[in-house]
Amino acid sequence: GDGDSRDEVFRVYSIDGSSYQDIVVTIQGVDGAPTIISGDSDELTEDVAVVGNNLIATEQLVISDEDAGENVFNAGAGTSVGTTLGSLSILADGIWTYTIDNTLTQVQALDVGDTLVESFIVTSADGTEHTISVTLNGAEDETFITNYAPDSVKEDTDEVAGELIGGGKLDIADLDVGEAAFNTTVTNLTNDDGQSPLGTLTILADGTWTYKVDNSLTGVQELGDGDTRVERFEVASIDGSKTQIIEVTIEGTDDAPVIAGTDIGGVIEDTDIQAGDLLKESGQLTISDTDQGESQFQTSVTKVDDGNGLTPVGTLTIDATGAWNYEIDNTDSSVQSLSEGETRTETFQVLSEDGTMHNIVITITGVNDLPSIVSGASDDATEDAAVDLDS
Repeated sequence: GDGDSRDEVFRVYSIDGSSYQDIVVTIQGVDGAPTIISGDSDELTEDVAVVGNNLIATEQLVISDEDAGENVFNAGAGTSVGTTLGSLSILADGIWTYTIDNTLTQVQALDVGDTLVESFIVTSADGTEHTISVTLNGAEDETFITNYAPDSVKEDTDEVAGELIGGGKLDIADLDVGEAAFNTTVTNLTNDDGQSPLGTLTILADGTWTYKVDNSLTGVQELGDGDTRVERFEVASIDGSKTQIIEVTIEGTDDAPVIAGTDIGGVIEDTDIQAGDLLKESGQLTISDTDQGESQFQTSVTKVDDGNGLTPVGTLTIDATGAWNYEIDNTDSSVQSLSEGETRTETFQVLSEDGTMHNIVITITGVNDLPSIVSGASDDATEDAAVDLDS
């Protein structure tokens, strides 16, 4: 090695052999450069093979040096090349160990495809330097979406400029740099009834979301009191690794029906008498209700007191379509007691499917009944006899 020497001695003689001379040649040693054969690099992956929160790489440098006693390394810590997060130590036999805390922000911030290289310098026994490099490969960190709460809007109640508006805010956590955010694309989903959303949902990168639906849409207005329709949407984290379903419930209200058609009628005493001595009248109510299934009538009918303690004597029936029929016994005293032009009003209350009340009013008009002569309708008289004017 460097500083080492070796004397080579040679003796020469005169031709007759009577004398000789020693010749000395000194070989001066120099430092022969060692050769590193293998083991100067390794790779680690974030969150893989973690030991006590650490990622650990171990390899062995193989060295070849012609100089005697120099096929070894100076044991101890490697010298960092630039700024490093981990540490490296080496033994004389070349076995080295690299350690880094897996929980470090800089490690966890590495995404799939990201790398971080850490380099250290070690020296062999003769002071020759060699660089060891460890490559940290990033991994996809789990995304956490929290703070989800469904929302609801109410028909005709939460209206702003013709729209029903709801919303909320999702929170998101992801250790990978730039991935604690939402993709602003929203996917419409069908609900359990196979219905696609009527409204729209938008979301910002920070998780703030807003739902809007046109209050005048048939699908909204047809919801009755107690009816609901669920609108379902899906949003995703910006890296696509996590999704969240957002549901908004549209709650219905009772829309008042519009009832029209014939709701008054009349019969006349002793006029147009039908079979069974009945006076009859009929008519047709119409109904329009935006609430689904409520554009029809209940078939129950209530007789309404006229305020004087009198309730209808006749009867009225109605079917679901609004067709109604009234009848009363013409021989009933309440009819026959009516004098010429005198009227009696009978009021009946009917109900739409949602319970909206409507009255049908029937007027009974009296006529002049011919008097009945009970006795004294005949007598006898004799020609030329006296006449009793009092008889």
